[in-house]
This record gives sequence, structure tokens and C-alpha cells, in this order.
Amino acid sequence: MLYFKTIRLEPTNWSLDVIVGTDADQIATFCAARYGYSKEYHEEDADGDWVSRFDSKEDSELKGERRIIMKLRDLKNKGIMIHELMHVLFYLEKATAIEINWSSQEWVAIFMERTWNELCRPTYEKIKK
Repeated sequence: MLYFKTIRLEPTNWSLDVIVGTDADQIATFCAARYGYSKEYHEEDADGDWVSRFDSKEDSELKGERRIIMKLRDLKNKGIMIHELMHVLFYLEKATAIEINWSSQEWVAIFMERTWNELCRPTYEKIKK
């Protein structure tokens, strides 16, 4: 089974797509439709836990929108989830003018708390084959 949700990364206009599952064919099919790359391109994305950024294609569901994507095997290992959430923070920093430093620590703490809470909330959509 594949689960999915989108989390808005406030205060930016960026969003995080969270994909949870291990079925390589289902993940590749879902990602090909959502982001516009070939199914074969996404087949290697099924393994492991990772974060990346995609510029979707114009003929995809997202019609050219950019997304940060977190792919998790499951929602059981909180340590891995936090690890991947840190990568999200740094992808967001690279994609925007936000700087992560001593002066921004309160914003970072609020961002991490809010995004973590949303990540753990059981509001994922089941994606059928």
C-alpha cells in the first residue's frame, strides 16, 4: 500500500510531498503521473528513505510546480523521519532566501515542530494501484 500527503512549508510557497511505501511499481507509477518523468526514471526511487527536489514537467499533475519530496518506507522509525526532515530543511534553505544560522534558530524550531506534527498526523491518502 502507498500513502501520500502534501505539507505546506510555511512561511514559504514551497510544499513537501510525503510518499510512504515500498512497492516499487506503485511508487514509480504514482511519481510518473505526479511529476511527469518516466516510470522507469522513478523505479529506483522505491528503495530506502530519502529527500529530493523535483521540478515537475508541464504535462504532469503538478504542471511544472517545484516540490520537495520525502520518501519513507514507513512511519515507524521516528529517528529516520527526523533525519529526513532535517534534509527537507536544508533543501528549503537552498531553494529560498532563508538562512539557517544562530539568528534564525527560533524560526527553525517552529518550522521543525510544525512540520514534524503534520508529518506524524494520520491524514495520509491511500493510493490505490
